Amino acid sequence: MRCKGTTKEGKKCKITRNLSVDGYCKYHQYQLKAKGKKSGKNEYQKYMASPEWKLKRSIVLSVLGKTCKLCGGYGSTVHHNTYARLYNEDLLKDLTVLCKGCHSRFHRKGKR
Repeated sequence: MRCKGTTKEGKKCKITRNLSVDGYCKYHQYQLKAKGKKSGKNEYQKYMASPEWKLKRSIVLSVLGKTCKLCGGYGSTVHHNTYARLYNEDLLKDLTVLCKGCHSRFHRKGKR
């Protein structure tokens, strides 16, 4: 499957790997966001509620344990270290376990 995006010349995008759930490469996802079109947030929320994510989450929690990697408390949140391979995560490199407090602080810190 190829990306649904098109180049400035009107040709089809040639990227076939690491496509989002809605069928766009990272570049075209960014372009859609920049133009104010559908941001992909709905797609991400659908993914987070999907059986595929729930399976990945349970595997990460069973392998890494339910201990927050930052504070050592009870960790129940599986956090993305990177969104580079979103939807095709490497379970042990791209994901980690955090407690709800550390997860909230981590995301608040990034918005400053």
